[in-house]
Amino acid sequence: MTKKIEFTERAKKQIKADAKMGTVGVVALDAFGNIAAGTSTGGMTNKKPGRIGDSPIIGAGTWAENGVCGVSGTGHGEYFIRLNVAKEICVLMKYQNLEVQKAAQIVIDRLAAMGADGGVIVLDKKGDPAMIFNTPAMARAYKNSPDDTFVQIYKDFAENWLCNQLKGGEFKACVKGAIEEQEIQGKSGYELLDEIPSGY
Repeated sequence: MTKKIEFTERAKKQIKADAKMGTVGVVALDAFGNIAAGTSTGGMTNKKPGRIGDSPIIGAGTWAENGVCGVSGTGHGEYFIRLNVAKEICVLMKYQNLEVQKAAQIVIDRLAAMGADGGVIVLDKKGDPAMIFNTPAMARAYKNSPDDTFVQIYKDFAENWLCNQLKGGEFKACVKGAIEEQEIQGKSGYELLDEIPSGY
């Protein structure tokens, strides 16, 4: 127990020292087929406080269209604006009948071709998710009505850590192990560990 407390205190100090900011996105589908998406950004590193974020702009990093899809994105917002990333994913699904994974991958590949980093979370009209990114990591999670739960940070997280199948202390230990193995120094990994509900 003492080691866990020491680990948590070290993590909190590291978080304060780094004082990192990031983007938080959400996409939701209700029982009536309504899709909603939202994006809030802390901005890229070293940008002036008060600067208007690019990722939350409707069409660029945020889009929702009933019967098609909802998207929230994070990354180099200026490029998201140029490509109209969020809406473009839905356009590919709507007019080319592409599956959610394929449409999201095509647009993120275009983003990468321009030399920009970024990622998206997407839900289609059936509730099928896509979480595509061209960076080493993007903290992300998914939950549906049947209680299927998905939590990942790195691209290979699912292959190395089957945390989603575990409960209680085993779940927490799994997440902690993944954080340590991947050497996460930023806010998202440690907060994920701290914010696991006590009932888990």
